[in-house]
Amino acid sequence: MEEYKNQKRSKKLNASIVLSFVVAFFAIATFATFGIIQNQGMNTISYAAPVEGDSFTLHIGKESGEEVWALINDGSATGALRIPMHCTDEECTSFAFCYEKNNEEMGTEYTKDSTVTNAGLIYLLNKIESTKIRDEKYADHWEKQIMIWLYLDEVGLSSTENHLTDAELETIKAARTLKVTNLEDYNEDVTIGDSYTEYIRKWVDEAKAKNNAKYIKLESANPIPVKQTEDKNFYYTDAIKVTGENLTTYEVTLEKIEGAFISEDIKCSKKLEGKLAKDKVFYACIPTSKVTGEVQDLNITAKGNYDLKGVSLFKSGEKQRLLTLNGDISRSDLLIVRFTGTPSTGLSVGQTVYFVGLIVLLCGVGIIYANAKPIEKEQQ
Repeated sequence: MEEYKNQKRSKKLNASIVLSFVVAFFAIATFATFGIIQNQGMNTISYAAPVEGDSFTLHIGKESGEEVWALINDGSATGALRIPMHCTDEECTSFAFCYEKNNEEMGTEYTKDSTVTNAGLIYLLNKIESTKIRDEKYADHWEKQIMIWLYLDEVGLSSTENHLTDAELETIKAARTLKVTNLEDYNEDVTIGDSYTEYIRKWVDEAKAKNNAKYIKLESANPIPVKQTEDKNFYYTDAIKVTGENLTTYEVTLEKIEGAFISEDIKCSKKLEGKLAKDKVFYACIPTSKVTGEVQDLNITAKGNYDLKGVSLFKSGEKQRLLTLNGDISRSDLLIVRFTGTPSTGLSVGQTVYFVGLIVLLCGVGIIYANAKPIEKEQQ
């Protein structure tokens, strides 16, 4: 009889132990799952080449070593608006354009003075350097130099002393032939027709239409609303859109709130990284655990990538400043999302799973203890 009781107690204890191990395994699995949930929630979140570098040596445009000029040759204004043909490379495949019409002193060694930010001028230089008007490159250059001076005049970027005069404007409109010469042993007449109407005026007007264009802009409601996801794990903003002139892709960085990231949906479940297409909208997400209840700023910066090259002004002491393509355009825009968060007092899904797992584990320990204690007493 006693042996039967001991066998019964042993079976009961073994069943309790098995049950306890099952409970413990479930609890451990729960913790592991919670760890994965936490980890996912926190961490998934011209043909003419531009001048490279900050300096270049200016070269003469003709093999003879003499200065080369394009001259108006319409029979009445020969010699008006003579433009030097200086190049940024020895082969003269890329020209340097003069910024100041009346500064005739040219330097030799030029260094970068500033980056051009005017969208119209950037557009014009890119079109000038990538589109050929004339096979005769010096005549081609003359027309393009006139475009730059005319644009600078009409948008208010050139000084009064460097404006094209009325007489010069009349010459530009009337000219039908250019004379390319080094003033010694080389002369060539190049027919240009009504270049003012067909090219000069047209290109300048295109550039003026882009004078006030923005290269990048973060667009959103103002002030931008902040809401909480259904699972209460994140705060998220309304959709944010990035626009910009000649923008191809952009990249986003977030600062000032730890754990913030951008997502393609309001659930904050699809983290976005790297370069995003220009028409791609995003939502900024902030983990609820990072909300303090105080006013917080989230700095959202978008940096653009473009299908145009950058433009810079180069200088050589007090001599003529020169314009040329130089590197890539680098533009960014900042959006500050300001909000007062309300820390969540309820349990998130992850926290709920964790809490349930802890209770189950404690229950398992209790079952083992409750079943083991009577056996100890009977054996004493």
